[in-house]
Amino acid sequence: MIVGEYMNSKGLTLPEILGVLIILSVILVIAVPIVFTAINSSRESSYNILVNNIEMAASNYVTENSEQFFGLNTFDITLWIVNTFLDSFYPKAFKCLITYN
Repeated sequence: MIVGEYMNSKGLTLPEILGVLIILSVILVIAVPIVFTAINSSRESSYNILVNNIEMAASNYVTENSEQFFGLNTFDITLWIVNTFLDSFYPKAFKCLITYN
């Protein structure tokens, strides 16, 4: 008869609801930092790839047009081009991610 009475109930009891909320909150406490870490990691890696692509393009441009930059260090010119591009298109918060080799 207990099974029949339980099947006739139309709602959940307070301890059942609290149990579900506790389980969901534990899952969220574990999952949210992992998701944010993954998002930030992917942002950082994509930004580093973008900076490397810009550096290569600037270096190729300086190498192909070396007569325009007579007597100047090609690395300094490349660095100036990259910094000019990043200053005009990307926020300064990302500039801390740049490392020059």
